[in-house]
Amino acid sequence: PISDPETKKAIDMLNAGDVRDQVGSYRVIVSYETPQLEDFTLCLLQQNNCFQCDAKILENPRVPVMDTWRGAPLDAKAGREIFIGHFDNPEAHPAGQKLPWSWKI
Repeated sequence: PISDPETKKAIDMLNAGDVRDQVGSYRVIVSYETPQLEDFTLCLLQQNNCFQCDAKILENPRVPVMDTWRGAPLDAKAGREIFIGHFDNPEAHPAGQKLPWSWKI
């Protein structure tokens, strides 16, 4: 049994979501970070590989490293905006805030 209410809430939210929704899962995990949740996910995903993941790192295609973004040099500020993505975070690029999706592909 899970004794920590925040960890229990996070696990319940993860169970309620679609397992293919990596963004939704990520949002739950970063919103409810607790030592217990960290231990649980480490056990579930890495130590016991409960989802039997075996993805290999692709060697092809070789994609060149981006050096510009939105017509400007890709500096640390722009890199952080990309890293944050579209999580409606004040530090994210304004073009991606308050959208119903998190990443554009």
